[in-house]
Amino acid sequence: MKKLWLFLFFAFLPCLLFSAEATNRPAEPESAPGERKAGERMVKTINGVEYAFRWCPAGSFMMGSPEDELGRDADETQHRVTLTKGFWMLETEVTQKMWQSVMEDNPSDFEGDDLPVEDVSWKDSQEFCEKLRSKGLNIQLPTEAQWEYACRAGTTTPFSFGSTLNGDKANCNGNYPYGTSTKGKYLQKTTPVKSYSPNAWGLYDMHGNVREWCADWYGDYPSGSVTDPTGPTSGSSVIFFCFLIERFLDPTGPRSGSERVIRGGCWRGYAVYCRSALRSYAASTSRYSFLGFRVVLLNQEEVDKRLTPTVPERTHVTAAVPKPVPISSGCKAGERMVKTVDGVEFAFRWCPAGSFMMGSPSSEAGRYSDETPHRVTLTKGFWMLETEVTQKMWESVMENNPSHFRGDNLPVENVCWHDCQEFCKKLRNLGLNIQLPTEAQWEYACRAGTTGAHAGDLDSMGWYDSNSRSKTQAVGQKKPNAWGLYDMHGNVWEWCADWYDVYPSGSVTDPMGPASGSDQVFRGGGWFDGAEGCRSAFRSYNMPMKRYNFLGFRPVLVP
Repeated sequence: MKKLWLFLFFAFLPCLLFSAEATNRPAEPESAPGERKAGERMVKTINGVEYAFRWCPAGSFMMGSPEDELGRDADETQHRVTLTKGFWMLETEVTQKMWQSVMEDNPSDFEGDDLPVEDVSWKDSQEFCEKLRSKGLNIQLPTEAQWEYACRAGTTTPFSFGSTLNGDKANCNGNYPYGTSTKGKYLQKTTPVKSYSPNAWGLYDMHGNVREWCADWYGDYPSGSVTDPTGPTSGSSVIFFCFLIERFLDPTGPRSGSERVIRGGCWRGYAVYCRSALRSYAASTSRYSFLGFRVVLLNQEEVDKRLTPTVPERTHVTAAVPKPVPISSGCKAGERMVKTVDGVEFAFRWCPAGSFMMGSPSSEAGRYSDETPHRVTLTKGFWMLETEVTQKMWESVMENNPSHFRGDNLPVENVCWHDCQEFCKKLRNLGLNIQLPTEAQWEYACRAGTTGAHAGDLDSMGWYDSNSRSKTQAVGQKKPNAWGLYDMHGNVWEWCADWYDVYPSGSVTDPMGPASGSDQVFRGGGWFDGAEGCRSAFRSYNMPMKRYNFLGFRPVLVP
């Protein structure tokens, strides 16, 4: 969206445009436009609640991350962005006190006046902005370019405070540090705004606490330099907040898309997901206890040019199973079957119908609140690939290799959920009824009748941070579980078919997960994870377009 100069607004018109409900704070008058410095503070009072903003001057910066940045994603392509107009950004996330003074409700899971409001959708954030505009404050969601520019505040390191994070400088999951082997705190909740030091421009919590909606649709970055980009004008879901405007007036992303951008990391996210360049996205109606927003203050004449996008919802993709494969009704758990595709063997293990407790008991070390134990019954058995899909398997079907670590018998990685679906589709066209496992199928097969944190001794069964030597390892080298499945704990995470959501409260039969959502489930832990992240019950998730060098998959063959 456009980034807007406010100097005329603030230098000449503040008294005319603001009502008694939205007034300037006399103790902090605005500077003349030519005198404004980065980080200059301005306070507005709305319904008795103070909103402090920091000035972000016009300027140019490298958006995205360099190729050698640890943990970078493929969608972080570096490109120069020039913002020709400065803007005021709220120095903290919107707090619950701010939200309640405007919206007269509080949707947050963690409650407290000075905690960030969360569990709000992109549409909720837009409604908040609209109510403030009705009071004379030209409030919008920031564009993605505005957000990263303000977050960096002139820095080029992974974080505005340097190159390491373990929960010491931002509220994140310190059990999974970045740039250091020293683990830090994991508070498992939001913290009051301003609990950590601000960046160079006086902005707090840009690297954690809650993720923040932006205005843009999610899409690929442009290939070259841009000036004032604005992003798409239509799509099917949203990540972060704001209205959309013309393409090259302050960066706001692509002109169409299916998701909105979300930025900034959160209390439950690993440190790598709190980097300045990290991009995320979700549907406009998505609400999570780790997702909030902050706003920017814009010039009135620019507000009139903005349009609120229509947001159709994204539909869930379900893998089809066109042809049944004859399966013996007398198969035993762990029985092996081999199929050959273009000269490459795919070995499967039988997982019989059965019932098990999905999730983890409250006494399990390192458990998360989304692992609520509940009984699951699977009425139909299935064949699961005994290893992750290897690069040799992938190349025989897809004729390419996206992996970061190369080797025929290494698991394929750096593949998104959609890539995996395409792989399964190509095998179905060959007569193999292949699809991604449901989350329930995955945990059932991983446990193979066990009830502990892991299906056996982790050191003998899995590649994780203590033994992986910081890379993937050839499949099938470690001890398999009781049903002959290798590397269910560690090596690479594995995509599942389901959208992520909370578990049902009671017993279920043949669960398929929610019908729609913003993030797909992946399971099993990876080569860089600790023992906690490799537990049988541990759940993780991300947007279906994400690719990482620790994320692969293994399919199931459905009778």
